[in-house]
This record gives sequence, structure tokens and C-alpha cells, in this order.
Amino acid sequence: MSKRSHLFLVAALLVPGCAHISPSQRDRTAVPAVADPDLKGEAVQAVRAFFAALDRRDTAALEPMFLPDAVIVSDTGMATNVEATMRMIRSSSFPQPQARETYDFQVHAIGEAVVVGFLNRVTVNVSGKPVERLFNETWVFVRVGGTLKLLRAHYSIVPVERDRS
Repeated sequence: MSKRSHLFLVAALLVPGCAHISPSQRDRTAVPAVADPDLKGEAVQAVRAFFAALDRRDTAALEPMFLPDAVIVSDTGMATNVEATMRMIRSSSFPQPQARETYDFQVHAIGEAVVVGFLNRVTVNVSGKPVERLFNETWVFVRVGGTLKLLRAHYSIVPVERDRS
């Protein structure tokens, strides 16, 4: 079997909707939603604390929120480590948000990891005009010393036409 065929087979096995996976198997292997409202509240609070510090450009508050080997993947696919991310935040190369709303949180506990999906609506001022962006984000936290620490974050821009429909 060629390497390409092998990769296709692996990808096909991982897709939840594959025909060869019975409904009972899908139910057993589905990622469980968090039943513990305290954990969901803690995850939401961690995300919102992150953005409060980010919007203030408070890298002293942000840096301890990450695990040392954390990775942040942007909407362009660029992956950065914590050090590079802190450098970008300090450079002030992106506009200060005028408004931010995080909502539609989905929290899943998987062993020691907590996976958080949410929407992040941000309004910034560009050339004197408000510009609104909606991001679909997925973050992975790991509990360290009783605190959720960010291991990986990925965000994608939701196209305006999809956002408004």
C-alpha cells in the first residue's frame, strides 16, 4: 500500500461519520461533554481572563497562563510558541479591541485535558472605522497544580457571509 493510500485510510478511519462505524460505536467513542458545570465555568473564566489580559497587552499576566511548550496556531496557519507570541503582543502590531464577546462555549474533558471550543467576536478600529471579526476557536488546556494551563490554541476567521446567515 502506498504512503498516500495509507494516509487516506487513516484519515477515513478517523472521520466520525464513516459508514463502517456503527451508531453504537460512534456513541461509545464520542467525546463526552462536560457534565460538571464547575469545570465549564472554570474553562470559560480561563478564556475570558486570557482575553482581558491580551486586550490590556499584559504579557506578565498572560505568560503564566501557558504551558512552556504551548503552541498558538493563527487563522493563516502560522504556529508560534509562547515567546514569539509574547513578542508579538508587546509589539502592538495589531489594533486594540474596542469590544470583545466570547460565547457559545463547548467544553469537553478528555483525561487530563480540557478542550474548549467557542466563538470570539472582536471589534477593532481600522482607519477610523469599526471592523468586526468573528473567530471560531479551539483551545486545549491541561490542569497543572490545580490551574488550567493553555497547551494549544487554534483560531479561524468565520467568513462574513457565514456569520450573518
